Amino acid sequence: MNDILAFSLMVVFIAMVTVLMVALTPSAEAQIIITDVPQGERVVATVTAYTSSVDETDSTPFENAAGTRPGPGSVACPMRYAFGTRVLIAGQEYTCDDRMHSRFGERFDIWMHSKAQAFEFGKKRVEVAIIN
Repeated sequence: MNDILAFSLMVVFIAMVTVLMVALTPSAEAQIIITDVPQGERVVATVTAYTSSVDETDSTPFENAAGTRPGPGSVACPMRYAFGTRVLIAGQEYTCDDRMHSRFGERFDIWMHSKAQAFEFGKKRVEVAIIN
């Protein structure tokens, strides 16, 4: 009987430790955001465009990484730029409220109303000015 009780307690303990480890492990969506990007920085970066479509985003295309709805002026930025950072791309101001996947490096991705607009924009190497 003592062996069964000891085994049961061990199973409960392992289950509790597992739950605690899962709860404390950062998810794939957790992001480290570096906020020490100097104001006035200028970078030459690849800039593309995207729409609120599941095939271009994730399963929540109408919610960006900052938890708001993407729209005109929204841009997905590399992780080193904090949410709310304002950038100037081709004379237009955008706010970083979404994230680029790390596989795209220093790319910026501007939100567009339609796929036709996004395809027309294409992929460009341009100067991006960090406003704040």
